[in-house]
Amino acid sequence: MKTPIAAMLTLTLTPALAGAAGPLVVFMHDQLNDEILRLADLNGDGDAHDPGEATLFYDDSPPPMLGIDNAQGMVALDAYTLLATDNFDPDNIILMHDTDHDGSALGVGEASVWFDGLLPIGLTMTNPAELRRRTDGSYFLLDNNTLDTTRPEAIYILRDLNNDSDVNDPGESVEWFELSPMGVSAATTFDVIEDAAGNVYTIDITDPNQIESIDIIDPAGTARTQWIDSAQLFALVNTTFFGMYELEYRVSTDEVIFGAATLGGTIVFYAASDNNGSGTINVASELRQIWNESTSGFSTGSARDFVLAPDGSLLWTDALNDRLMRLVDLNNDGDYRDAGETTVFYDNATAVSLGQPGFDLPLSLAVATLCPADLADPIGQLDFSDVVAFLVAFSAMESAADLAEPFGQWDFSDVVAFLTAFSEGCP
Repeated sequence: MKTPIAAMLTLTLTPALAGAAGPLVVFMHDQLNDEILRLADLNGDGDAHDPGEATLFYDDSPPPMLGIDNAQGMVALDAYTLLATDNFDPDNIILMHDTDHDGSALGVGEASVWFDGLLPIGLTMTNPAELRRRTDGSYFLLDNNTLDTTRPEAIYILRDLNNDSDVNDPGESVEWFELSPMGVSAATTFDVIEDAAGNVYTIDITDPNQIESIDIIDPAGTARTQWIDSAQLFALVNTTFFGMYELEYRVSTDEVIFGAATLGGTIVFYAASDNNGSGTINVASELRQIWNESTSGFSTGSARDFVLAPDGSLLWTDALNDRLMRLVDLNNDGDYRDAGETTVFYDNATAVSLGQPGFDLPLSLAVATLCPADLADPIGQLDFSDVVAFLVAFSAMESAADLAEPFGQWDFSDVVAFLTAFSEGCP
C-alpha cells in the first residue's frame, strides 16, 4: 500500500507557495494554570472539540524548561510557532516551535528565550502587557510600569537584525514612544495596534483627567492624543460604560475594533473609523456596534482578549464562563449580530467531558491558519520534504496525516486530502 501512495505523491505533486486558507489554529493562555493550549479546527465544524484538535502546547514547567507566566501578549508566527511574553521574573519573551508537529512545544530544544527583557535603558522590562507583529517584520512591545515605576511605561520596537531567531543583540530593541516617564505612573496602558497608515492606538485607563480613553500616536512616534474616551462614547451612543478594553484593526474596512462593558455589565463590540479626518471619533456615523451580548443568545463575562482571524471571524476569551467564543459574519454584512453568528470555539466543561485539556482562566489569544500539507520546515513553503513528512506520518498513523473523515482511520481519503491541500498551496 505504501509504494503506490508514495509513487502517486511523487508524480502528482509540484511545489506550491500560496493558496486558499486552511483551518484555524488558536493559541490560548490559561492564566490560572500558566498553560498555553493549541486549538485547531481540523474538520471545519467551527469548534476544537473533536479528537486531536486540542493539545497542551506549553506550560510553566520547572527548570531546565523555560517557564511561561501570565502571558499577556502572544503572536503566532505560523500554526506551529508562537511568541509569548512572560511578565513574572524573569520578564522575557519565549519562542516556542513545535518542530515535530505533535501539538506541543514541550520537547527538547523546542523553546528558547527570544527576548531576554533587557531594555535600551539598561534595565529589564517589568510588565510586558502586549506584543504585536508589524507589517515590516518588526514587533511592538508594550511595557507597562504600573507595578514598578523604576522603569518608564513605553512602547518598544523589537527587530531581529542578524536573523539569529532572537532580539537579544545590540540595537535590536529601541524605545519608540514613552507613555509615562520613569519614577511616576502617569499612564496605565493596555494593548497596542497599528493601522494601515502607521497610526498606533492604545487604551489608557489612568490618564491625567481620569477618563478612560483610546489614544492615537502618530506614525513618527512624536505625539499622543485622545481618539475617543468614555465621555465621547456615552455622548455618541447614549449609554454609560464601565470600561473599554482590547483593540484590533480590521484592514478590509480600515476600522479599529474595541470592546466595552456597559454599567449594567453587558458586553458590546464597536468598530470605529475617523471618516471626517478630525483626529477623533466625534460623530455617530464613525461608530458601529458590531456585537451585543444581549442579543447574542449567550450570557458571557468580560472579553479579556480578542483577535481577528484571517477568515474574518473574531475570537475572544470569556473568563467568567471559561469559554473561547467565536463570532462569524455569516451574511457578510460587516457585523456579528445576526442569528447563528455567535458560537463557542472551545469550552472548558465540554473539553473536560471529552478528555481534552481543560482551562480555568483564559487570558490572551493568538491565531494562525493551518495548511494541512505544510508538514515540514520551512513552514510556508511546500516542497518534497512535506511529501516525505506526510508519508512518515501516514505510515506511523500519526494525527498529522489524519486529514479527512473518518478521523481515527488512515486511508486513501487522507491521501486525497493531502494532494488537494498541496496542489492548492498554503496561505
